[in-house]
Amino acid sequence: MKRLLLICGAAALLCACQPKGFVLDGSIDNAEGAKVSLIDASTQQEVNNARIENGKFRMEGSVDAPGRYILQIDTNDPDTPSDKADAQKIFATDFYLENSKIAISADTRTLPTIYWQEGRVTEPALVTGSRQEELRRALDERRKEVNARLNGLYKRMSEEYYIPLEEGRAEEARKAGVEIVRAEQQAQDERTQIMIEFAREHPEAAVSFDEISYLMGGLTSLTAAEVDEYLAILAPAWEGTPQFEQLKGLAGMTKRLAVGEPYIDCEFYNLDGEKVKLSTVIPQGRYVMLEFWASWCGPCRGEIPHLKHIREVYPDFDIVSVSVDDKDADWKRALKEEKMDWVQLRDEGFTAGKAFSEYQVMGIPCCLVLDPQGRFYKVNMRGAYLDAFLQELYGR
Repeated sequence: MKRLLLICGAAALLCACQPKGFVLDGSIDNAEGAKVSLIDASTQQEVNNARIENGKFRMEGSVDAPGRYILQIDTNDPDTPSDKADAQKIFATDFYLENSKIAISADTRTLPTIYWQEGRVTEPALVTGSRQEELRRALDERRKEVNARLNGLYKRMSEEYYIPLEEGRAEEARKAGVEIVRAEQQAQDERTQIMIEFAREHPEAAVSFDEISYLMGGLTSLTAAEVDEYLAILAPAWEGTPQFEQLKGLAGMTKRLAVGEPYIDCEFYNLDGEKVKLSTVIPQGRYVMLEFWASWCGPCRGEIPHLKHIREVYPDFDIVSVSVDDKDADWKRALKEEKMDWVQLRDEGFTAGKAFSEYQVMGIPCCLVLDPQGRFYKVNMRGAYLDAFLQELYGR
């Protein structure tokens, strides 16, 4: 009996030590009187707010599980209508919130604004007291070098690919683009491997959960085996939680679209208004690009001259385009204007059709490649990424 009482007493003491909620103390320079909003990054819903008085604010509450939140500081006059607010006077920083005593300090002169401003020098807020935020910063530090390399490559892509392409220097742009894409893909692989190694070391970290969840979203370059592997990394720390159950549901959809899986044989409309299955227009034994687009999508229309060039250089490479236009007339008008001489189909509409529900197409243009056996093979295959892939595939 005495031993039982000791165990119960220790358990009660442990429970008493567990924080029941969070206390967020903020110190924000150059934002006196501003409204501070705490926003759940996953839902974009405000969960708490306060006013800055004498440079400080406090929020109290609780969260069911640690997660990423956004601290938004609105320095517009309090009486300003939301549709008249100056976005350059609204600042934001994100961090991982948990049930603990957390301190956050920042200066609006160096915080990012809610919309990116070219040339603005920024730095994140200083956050202490959140173990989950410490883990996020540790991962950021590991990826610092590869992130800097990727940022440099993105800048080069803008300067050496997109600008020359707009100026009519297509050959120069394609040559530079292929080189940049290959370097970018290598750096992206390195970045992913750093994250996976970190997740193996810290499966309990919310940032590990979020990063792996991001990899599984929509069309992915993962195989089904990799999806299972990444779930297994998180399982010891997250099994049984609502978040993990939701992730397993997402993983199930992701595996249907994973590299190596057969394409989904949906029905779409042809030019005669008849419903036809993809299998009637996708040839066997050849590499095929399945492209989702719309007449109203500027980047989609901008990609069409490049697809025409691809058709000339690689006649053995097939393209099947699926429009998500709501109106048949808009689709056919664009086809007439663009003179697209390859297979053309139309879906029911963006969020109402199979592109969205079956292929998880969340944005367009969306371009993926099927292998000669009709299996998902590559994603993000447009522009310089498509050029790099085809040069490697055909050796020219």
